[in-house]
Amino acid sequence: MNSLPKVCGLILAGGQSKRITCSDKSLAPIGETTMLAHVVKRLKPQVEALVISASQTNQANLKKFGLPLVIDETKQSLGPIAGIYAAIKSYARHYDWLISVSCDTPFIPPDLVSALYDTAMKNSSAITFAKTASRSHYALALWSTALLPKIEQQLQHNDFALKHFFRMQNAATTVFSNEESFFNVNSDADLAKAEALLKKGGL
Repeated sequence: MNSLPKVCGLILAGGQSKRITCSDKSLAPIGETTMLAHVVKRLKPQVEALVISASQTNQANLKKFGLPLVIDETKQSLGPIAGIYAAIKSYARHYDWLISVSCDTPFIPPDLVSALYDTAMKNSSAITFAKTASRSHYALALWSTALLPKIEQQLQHNDFALKHFFRMQNAATTVFSNEESFFNVNSDADLAKAEALLKKGGL
């Protein structure tokens, strides 16, 4: 296993909550705390610094976590790549790598960062993202902060799809065997399933 460099963690929490009752998905309750709190607890030990990507509408609610906020100043939702760009530009440029994690994956594994970094080193890749048997998890990725100019260029071309950018940068994939660690909460039904997974334990 490679020795980890300086990694900044970014939790993507600025997206819209269209299919879940809670007006701010990141604050939806799972167990005795919020979905975002679960992500913070699991990601914080894996990184040197941690920031949250927020929107203009939910930044006030997220200040209570006591972490730096990166605010998406655009008036339209441009997706995760805009939050990643803003985080590297305003905060993470002094770190070698940035790990992005979406706020709706509350059970990320404790070896997420180290496993992604090992893949990046083995493949000499500037980006590597998580993959399980069922799907690719593009928002859970390790980014070299040296990619900032290329991300900016991608945004200037109005192409906001992570998978398009990853393909152009020959991103590597890291395969994880535990599907439940990457369970994604997008609806009230998913929230109920997350509660059940939490009670079952073992994650």
